[in-house]
Amino acid sequence: MKYGKMTPEQMLFYVKTMDENHDRLCQSRDRLMNEVKAIQDRKEILSWDEIASAIAFPKATSDQERTSGGNPDEYKLLHQAERINQIYRSQMEELFDELESVETQITKYQYVNRCITRLEARDKEIINQFTRKNLTFAKGAELLHMVRSTIYKMQRKALIKLTEIYNSGT
Repeated sequence: MKYGKMTPEQMLFYVKTMDENHDRLCQSRDRLMNEVKAIQDRKEILSWDEIASAIAFPKATSDQERTSGGNPDEYKLLHQAERINQIYRSQMEELFDELESVETQITKYQYVNRCITRLEARDKEIINQFTRKNLTFAKGAELLHMVRSTIYKMQRKALIKLTEIYNSGT
């Protein structure tokens, strides 16, 4: 199983919070994508070759100048540019890791939705009415002219079927 197995209780909690969490995750994904784009738009992300070519090192004219190591200010500038480059790279790596985590969670919600669509119509209706819309058992029983315990049993059976479909991974 790609996402790990769930119990019916875990599935109930997952389905109850699915809509709001999915929306929140989509907003997080959009925010992360905007942050990545903002960092990529900054022209300060440079490779070592770009940094070295951007700084014109003066050519040494004598043996003494060649062995002296060059201008220390240029090396400080080069070191500072590489440090900035590392900061941006680490920020990008963190954002990509977070983005990958969000994408995995969104994919899991989509998978649960596909599992819900594979349920029989009656079970699908029960899952949609009593969990995703947070309808209470009392109100649901009143609407369907049924006893609360009957509604609870129907929901429990539907959740068990949904969990079996989810855990089978097909």
